[in-house]
Amino acid sequence: MDIRMIYRNLISGDDHTLSTYRKTITKITNFVDQYLYVDENFIYSFCKREDNNLNINLYYNTPVEKLEEWPAKKVQTYIDATFETYTNLYLVNNKLLNQTIFFEIRSFMDYYTDVIRNDINLINKGAMKINDRDFFYQCEVLEYMYSFYDKINGIFNHLRLKYLNQKNDKWIDEKFHIEFSNNVRLFARPDADLEKAEHDIAILTDSTLWHYLRRLRNKITHDFFDPSLEYNFLNAIKLLYINICRTVFLLDATIMKDEDIRLLIQKNKVEE
Repeated sequence: MDIRMIYRNLISGDDHTLSTYRKTITKITNFVDQYLYVDENFIYSFCKREDNNLNINLYYNTPVEKLEEWPAKKVQTYIDATFETYTNLYLVNNKLLNQTIFFEIRSFMDYYTDVIRNDINLINKGAMKINDRDFFYQCEVLEYMYSFYDKINGIFNHLRLKYLNQKNDKWIDEKFHIEFSNNVRLFARPDADLEKAEHDIAILTDSTLWHYLRRLRNKITHDFFDPSLEYNFLNAIKLLYINICRTVFLLDATIMKDEDIRLLIQKNKVEE
């Protein structure tokens, strides 16, 4: 697993500009996208190992008989190395996603980056019965982290409904992956590669990993757990964090600066 080496090699130079930082992110995310989202051997192996007690039915794009089951150690290495690398990428540059509209998102990311790395009540646990208080803590972390996508939708819907001449109540209920392309096109920087942005978000939201995390969140929110079994969601939380980082990197590479958002609003502001 050489993602850590890729990261170290890319940040070891003297050029630490935001442009170079974004190029580093692109190189790393292209590498990670292939094994997390495109090639389904990872998620197939993860689910074979982690999902025995959850019964989350997944439909793979690749016929199951053609998928390779990885050893448990390899699966864990990929999770830990990707989480570590994406955490470092997030922490190394405090200008990432620093538009005013994303202030709460930055606070959200800062908090959960610290929690997942350092909170012993979250990370120093084995399999747990459902009467263990830290079982509920893991559920709370995963469920609230997943609200990231609702928050992103909410930010753009607020701007579109309140400030731009686009009053349409149906956006209130639209899901992140449905409205992402419209939001990105409206608020994209002039130099943004929209084709790549839409391609990347399609890879993310069409992936089996995305649907696993969505269904796990729905199970936590709406379903029941067998009290005779034991559970631990730390790896799923790390994978959700990786997904969120991937989205943050994509937004940072695409969305216009504060001053351009203000100009767009002034140009199209709805009359009170």
